[in-house]
Order: sequence, then C-alpha cells, then structure tokens
Amino acid sequence: MFYAGFSTKQWVAKTGRLFFVLCFSFLFSGAGRLYAQENLLQHGSVGSAEHVSLNGLWQFRTDPGDKGLAENWPEEDLGTWRPIKVPSAFNVAYKELWSYEGVAWYRRGLQLSGEQLAGGQRVFLRFLGASLRKKVWVNGILVGEDVSPYSPFEFEITQAVHPGDNRIVLRTDTRRLEVSLPDRKWNGWWNYGGIYRDVFAEIRPSTFIRSLWMTTEMGDSEESGWQLSVCSDLSLPESIPPAGSVAFTLMDPEGKEVWKGQTQARDGRVSVQGSLAKVRVWEPGFPVLYTLVASVGSHTLTIRTAFRQISTRGSQICLNGKPITLYGINYHEDHEAYGNAIPLEAMKQDLDAIRELGCNFIRTSHYTAHPYVFDYCDKNGILVWTEIPAWKTSVESLTDEDSWRTYIAPQLTSMVREYRHHPCVVFWSVGNEFNSSQPKVAGYVRRAVSFVKQLDSTRLVTFASDKRLQDQAAAYVDVISWNEYYGWYYGTLFDIGPVLDKGHAQWPDKPILISEFGAGGPIDRPTGGGEAVKGKHYTLEYQTRFLRTHLQQIYDPKRASFVAGAAIWCYNDFADPHRHGGGHPEAWYQVNTKGLVTRDRRRKPAFNEVKQIYTAIKGGGGFHESDQEHH
Repeated sequence: MFYAGFSTKQWVAKTGRLFFVLCFSFLFSGAGRLYAQENLLQHGSVGSAEHVSLNGLWQFRTDPGDKGLAENWPEEDLGTWRPIKVPSAFNVAYKELWSYEGVAWYRRGLQLSGEQLAGGQRVFLRFLGASLRKKVWVNGILVGEDVSPYSPFEFEITQAVHPGDNRIVLRTDTRRLEVSLPDRKWNGWWNYGGIYRDVFAEIRPSTFIRSLWMTTEMGDSEESGWQLSVCSDLSLPESIPPAGSVAFTLMDPEGKEVWKGQTQARDGRVSVQGSLAKVRVWEPGFPVLYTLVASVGSHTLTIRTAFRQISTRGSQICLNGKPITLYGINYHEDHEAYGNAIPLEAMKQDLDAIRELGCNFIRTSHYTAHPYVFDYCDKNGILVWTEIPAWKTSVESLTDEDSWRTYIAPQLTSMVREYRHHPCVVFWSVGNEFNSSQPKVAGYVRRAVSFVKQLDSTRLVTFASDKRLQDQAAAYVDVISWNEYYGWYYGTLFDIGPVLDKGHAQWPDKPILISEFGAGGPIDRPTGGGEAVKGKHYTLEYQTRFLRTHLQQIYDPKRASFVAGAAIWCYNDFADPHRHGGGHPEAWYQVNTKGLVTRDRRRKPAFNEVKQIYTAIKGGGGFHESDQEHH
C-alpha cells in the first residue's frame, strides 16, 4: 500500500507508529469510501457519482522559508512530515503554530481501481474549504490553483491519475498580501490555516451535471400560480456524440411528481421554464421544500429547492409578496476546541441554539459558511445573508484591475455558483466596513453589485456599511445595511433611533437593516467596569443593557415601515487578533467577547435576554415596561 510517497513498510520504519498505518488502511478500505448520500445532503445536493472521502489523516509540514517549490516538494520526499487530521485548522492541531501565517503543505494517497477509470469516467478532487491561496498537484502534475479561501473548489484530475496509488499534494499560503482579498488590512478574525472543511474525490461519467438550481416568481394573482425556471450547467466532452436530452423532475414534499421538463443537452448552461398553479411556499415557520432531480446520460443530481421570492417594496423587504421583519444574528465559524473546523454536530448545536433565540435570519460573517449551514437553514426556515471576505479592504484592493480579475470577481462568482440553489439565501453581500464614504469605493460597490446581479437577479444585493449617513454607495444596493455600535465605540446608547430616522429621511425608498450591533461581555466580569474606556464597560451587565436598549429602538413600532430588522453581533465569542489594549481586559486579549455565548459555548445572560425580547416582539407583545429604558 502507498501513502503520500511511502509504502506501508517505509512509513512504519519512519514513524514507528502502526496506529497511523491502521488508520491509513481504513481510508483506502470500503469503509473509507462511505461518503454516504445522507452526508452529501448536508452539503446541499446528492449526485449519482461515486464519492471517496479524503477526510482523515494526511501528512503535513510548514514551509516558513517558502522553499517547497524550489525543492520540488510535490514529488520529493525530503524533510520531515507529521500527521494531521483533515479537516482541521493547523493552528489548533499544533499549538506552536497558533500565530503562524505562511506556507504549509499537505499530502496523502489516493487509490483508484482500473474499473473506476474505465469507460471514459472522469475524476475530480473537491475541497469544501481551505485557506487562503492553494495549489494542488497529483502525481507531480499541477492540476489547479484557487484563491477563494471560504468557498468550495474542485479540479479535474483525470489526466493526472492512474490505476493504483496516486499522490495528492496541496500547498496552502496564509500570508496576507498588500493587494488581494482579503488583503493586509484584514485582522478581524483569526487567520486559520489548512484544510478546514471536507475533502473528497468524485468519479463522474464523461457527461455530467455540474450544478442545478431553480428560481421562482409569483404570479400576479393566486390563481395565476408561480413561474419557475430550472437551470443547469452541464459538462459534455467534445469527443463523444451528443448526449440527447437533459430531463428535470420536480417533486413535492410527499414525493409526488408535480412538474417535468426537458431540453437538448449541450456543454454549458441549459434552462427550462414552467409554471405551477398551486404551490406551498417556503417561509420561516413553514419551510416547505421540494425535490428537484436532473438527469443526463447516466448521471443524476438532486437538490432541495422551494417556491419563495425575496423583493423590496419601497422601504420594506418582502418575502413572497408580504413584508417581513428579520430577527437575526451574526455567526462566526470559530470554536475554542476546533478553531474554524467545527464538526457538524457542534455546528448543529450552534444553529439549534440560534433557533432557540427566536432568530429567523443569520448573517454568515464575514465569508461564505460551511455548506451545512445553508442546508440547515433551508430545512429550518432561516433566511441567510452571505458575503465575500472584503473586510475593511483597502481602496487599492477594491479598485485595482488585477485584484478584481484575480480575487474579487472569482470570489463573487464562487459565492453565487456554490449557494444559489439554496432557498434560504436572500442576500448576497459584496463586503463589510470598507471606506464607502469615498467615491472610488462607491464605484467598487456599483461594479460589484452589477456583477452579482448578472449572475443572479433574483436576490437582494447589499454590503455592511459603517459609514451610515456619510455612505456614498447606498444608491447602488437593494437594502441599506448598517453596522452600528452607539454606546460602545462612539456616541451613546440612545443614538441609534434618531440616526435611523435620519437615514430614512435621506433614503426614503430603501429598507434599512442593522447588520451589526453589540458590546463586549467577558464571562468572568458580571458587573464593574473600572477599565472602561469610551463607554466600553466590558461587563455582562452592560452587554445586556446595550442589546436591550438597541433592540428597543430598532424594533420600535414607529420604525416598522422602514427598518427591516437587525442581526446582533454576534452568536459566539471568537479569536480576534486586534483585540488588545484600549481598555480591553488583558485576560481576554485576542478574543472578541461580543458573543451571546463564549468560545466554548457557555451562555451569557444576554442570551436569555435576547431570547425573551425576540419572543415578545414576534408574539406581538413588544417590550415589557420593565425592559424599556429611556434617555
């Protein structure tokens, strides 16, 4: 048996650890290939192609001098490699690498049979997430590069593999560049490195379905039903005859066929339009999901989908033609035990707790989340905002043409391509807290919004602005979204209400959404605040007061006609490199403590406070008199 450049005997000789060999044997056994369909459903779709899980133990080494390319590490066995579990963040797997930013290498074996490569079958290598910039070699052949740190990516490796043992090598680079996305200004969350989401190989037929999605639009009346458009991207090699038709079947939640369509198969995009007179719509509380199946040749692809329409009407956001109020929270993929490689069971516990809060809205901050998050929100009726990691990005990175072509446009494209089939996604965001008071940055927003709308015109496009009344890009977005920290970084607890009123007067035909607001609350500081600076009291008591006071103003009934809702910052504490000094408690350096729970998921008093407030507002009871606070 071959593993990452060594035979079994060689590996035992080098490590003396038979345990690892047993683990490696598992990876190549039938058990290691059980990347089952129920697990694939957690990633949003199910295909008929064979999947080989590449999760488990890989070999790993850092390359602080960036010598690996010159020394031909993709092919040579020089140096010392050590085992690492995939998925994981190497900063967590090896504590001495907590602050390491640089090049790191991974390698492992992939065993393929002659049967898997016969009949024109094609092999793809798919990663659900790895940071930041990646290059992949198979048997010493460079098969692809990717610059989207938080989106899935894949490469065809058919021409590089052969029956038997094959070597996969991945080079990751987490160095922040001056002009890129994210760029050197980025320090808002930890720069975790490595392969932090699932990896698998997929054996597909020569003709296969790359992607599948459905868009829907309400008719003018209930009797006219809904219009639907089913779209699919196909891959048909030129060397074989036409594959005939691609067929689509739509089934209701009970599995009953309700619509069929077909069209001529061709390489690239195909679409079929149709209509249904009676449908059950998807919405929070009643997330009705349909099943859409596409088939071409021997390949099928199945997704969950829904009938839902997101739109704006004047200063309100509408779901399925009716105004909706968003009760939301921001969610960072960060955990004390796992970094950003949170196991699905722990992630489910987070999302269950967010549902318990009464949230119908999640902002995945500040990047596209694990595919499981989107699948969970589809099934549980939670609306989602997702965005590219343009966090406080410099004017140069946003406006440089090479940066646009190399980093920005590919990441916008990847975001839409990977998640457009999820009905929960209602907002595409082009960034967070860049200097949108400058005309050049407003030009970026205009360009990016237009680009996204060409990819998907059925959803709302926005970005999170910290410039508020001074923002120069508000005209280009569907929804004005503000990050505000009145009573924390600036101003007083009672400023946000009047500022919202001024915003509505300035942009009377736009909905306003509060995309961030919060206050730090270290779990060991219930009261006090002797180290307070500029109102930052760093106590659980003040955190609860801050949130209560802001929620009261944001959800004041007199603002219901133009304030669409809010997303609290944030669900969990997270590692944050720039949290130090300025009154930040020394015991909590490099931790953002604005979460409703700690990094290890202990709940703070603010959790129950928010739960009670959201429950009261959604129930029509508003705030209790004891909850209200006035300036």
